[in-house]
Amino acid sequence: MNIPRHWARGEASAQDPATGELHETSAYGWSDVSIADATRSAIERAQRVAQWLRSDQEQDLDRYAYGADRPLREMVVRELGSGDRRLAAITRNQSGALVLNTPNVAFIDVDVPKRGFVAGLMDRIRGRTGVAERAALERMQAASDAHRTLGIRIYRTAGGFRCLITSGLFDPVASATAELFTAFGCDPRYTALCRVQRSFRARLTPKPWRCGLHRPPAQFPFADADAEATHAAWVREYEAVSARHAVCELVETRGPAYVEPTAAVLIREHDAATVSHGKPLA
Repeated sequence: MNIPRHWARGEASAQDPATGELHETSAYGWSDVSIADATRSAIERAQRVAQWLRSDQEQDLDRYAYGADRPLREMVVRELGSGDRRLAAITRNQSGALVLNTPNVAFIDVDVPKRGFVAGLMDRIRGRTGVAERAALERMQAASDAHRTLGIRIYRTAGGFRCLITSGLFDPVASATAELFTAFGCDPRYTALCRVQRSFRARLTPKPWRCGLHRPPAQFPFADADAEATHAAWVREYEAVSARHAVCELVETRGPAYVEPTAAVLIREHDAATVSHGKPLA
C-alpha cells in the first residue's frame, strides 16, 4: 500500500553556468520511517528538479522522480491493524475529507452522469430513478450475476454508486482486478489511482463543497504552526457541518453470505462512518 506515514517539504537551488540564473525549487518528500527521512527525500527531490531546470530540459521530468507515479500527499489520521499488518489507513485528502485506504479489500467507484437540474429535480419529486443511474445499477447487477462467487454490497452515493467486495481479497494492480472494474463500470480515473496507490479507496466523510464549505485554507504538510492551527479550526467546522450529511446508503447485497474477516472489519468501519438514513448524500 503506497500510503506514506510521513511527508515533508524541501527546498533547493541550482545556478545555470551559462547565464548565472539561479533556479530555486521546492518539492515534497515522503517516508514510512520518519519525518527526518521524509525531509531528506524532499530535499533530494528538490535538488533533482533544480538540476533539471538548469539543464536543457530535454530529459523527461519523470526521470527526476517527479512524475505521476508519486503517492497522494495526504495526512495519515489513523491506521487499522497491528504491527506490520496494516489493514487500512485513514487519510485526510487535500479537499479535507477522510478517506479509507486498504491494500486488499476491493471498493469499486462507479460515477453516473448527472441529468440537468430541472430534470433531476423532477425525478426526485416523482420518486423516479434517473435513466443513467438505472443503467449503471443494472450493469452492476449483471456483473454480479456473471461473478456469482463474489459477495457484493452496493451503495448509492451523491455521484453514483460504490461497490464493496465482501467475499475475498484482491490485488489492486492485478489484471484480474482491472477486468472486474471494467465489468462493473468503474471510473477509469479511480482504476488508475488504485494502481498508483497500490490500494483501494473509499471516501468516509462528505465532500466539503457539497456541505457549503470551501477547501481547507492550509495544505498538508503545514508550513508552520499557524498553518496547522488554521487547518485544525477548519476541520472542526467541517466536522460540525458534515455531520448533517451522509456519504452513501446501502442499496442491496448480492452473492454468497460469507464475509472475509478483513472485509468484515472494514465494512463495520466504513458503514459506521458513511451510512446514515434520512440524511442528504454528500
